[in-house]
Amino acid sequence: MTSILYITKGLYLLNPTIEVFHVTWAKAVISIILLALILNKNLVYINWTSVDPKSWNALAFKATQSVVSILISYNAMKYFSVSVTGIVCSLTPLFAVFFAWVILGENI
Repeated sequence: MTSILYITKGLYLLNPTIEVFHVTWAKAVISIILLALILNKNLVYINWTSVDPKSWNALAFKATQSVVSILISYNAMKYFSVSVTGIVCSLTPLFAVFFAWVILGENI
């Protein structure tokens, strides 16, 4: 995670007008190329066929949650240092425990 944040911060320093969607798009293209090179024979099976249809809603929710999280952290990189963004992103489990206590009434 930290290396990605440093690369993102470097991109923002080199080109201050770059948008968050450009950085996210570049990361997605690099990921697709790496997936196609490493998993080329089983790509359809791994990403589509092997997924249980009952899990599609949970998978869609997790994918949406991940996209929002990435957009927030990349947007934070425009305005804050890598260390501050890394610390805030590392607090995610603490926020999960807090919201589970507040919203779901879980015991801590």
